[in-house]
Amino acid sequence: MVAWFVLRQDGPFDIAAAIQVVGGGLTISLSVMMGLPAVLAALWIATRWSRTPFTDYLALRWTTWTNVLIGVVALFVLVMAWDLLSRAAGRESRPDS
Repeated sequence: MVAWFVLRQDGPFDIAAAIQVVGGGLTISLSVMMGLPAVLAALWIATRWSRTPFTDYLALRWTTWTNVLIGVVALFVLVMAWDLLSRAAGRESRPDS
């Protein structure tokens, strides 16, 4: 995808124009999406080769409700602490309406 966007640009080819094209959001997002089938194929080959179920191979297990609660509380505390630190530094955490 990156090569296609670089070759598709108008005008002469130079490094500055190539960097601008490669750094664009559309180029980055499409190159990531085009790479996902290769990642899935590698995972499929690895799980078939090891004869392990997909969920066991990636250790996909649901966590306990205690861990979920700890995570939610920790996130709330972190956001509140960040807001207090921002206010202490003299910055508002939200823009004026």
